[in-house]
Amino acid sequence: MQGEANISPVKQDAVVASIGILSLETIISKLPASHLYSTMNTFYELSGKIILQYKGHVQIASDKVHAFFPKSNADDAIQACLDILDEFKMIRKKSPRQNPLKIIYLGIGLSTGEILEANMGPGKKKELLMVGDVVWKSDKLQKYTAYVARQFLLDETVKSTASDRWFFQKVGVIRNQRTLQESRIYTIDYGISSRPKSYSMIQKEIERYLSTASL
Repeated sequence: MQGEANISPVKQDAVVASIGILSLETIISKLPASHLYSTMNTFYELSGKIILQYKGHVQIASDKVHAFFPKSNADDAIQACLDILDEFKMIRKKSPRQNPLKIIYLGIGLSTGEILEANMGPGKKKELLMVGDVVWKSDKLQKYTAYVARQFLLDETVKSTASDRWFFQKVGVIRNQRTLQESRIYTIDYGISSRPKSYSMIQKEIERYLSTASL
């Protein structure tokens, strides 16, 4: 990724992570504004901090954090995702009962593809943005984590780019509704990312917390 504040538009291959909070709609509807603000801000800050540690670029997209890494840095992208999951696992464990961080579970999708990197936006409010179909692919993988009881999913494009230091576990096959092509999806055999916990279990835990906690 280029680091200049103002750059000429450039296309390049990148590894893109989409990081989102599971069952966010329920959390938004139930939490008071002050608690919701604190929780979301912690999510943005801690995710962004870890991404930057691995030399990635952070882009906040409403309810998600997108991370962009050069294609040659696929291993760093994977490790950053695992570190983020570990960080929030520790936060859930250490947070006091009345802190909503107790119920923050993440889903992360990782894919590679071509992006456009450029300063874009209205008038003088241009920002360095990265856009491309790969963002849509990583978002779809992120959403799919809720259906396969894994918090981290990646596709064949990442598997083929990463080194052999990782133990990939095949999770299933996903179809691209735009191209109708199917591709295998994987997780990493690494603690939290490969340990199943169903989305329904997470939802019940969140709903139970929100109905009993004094917020």
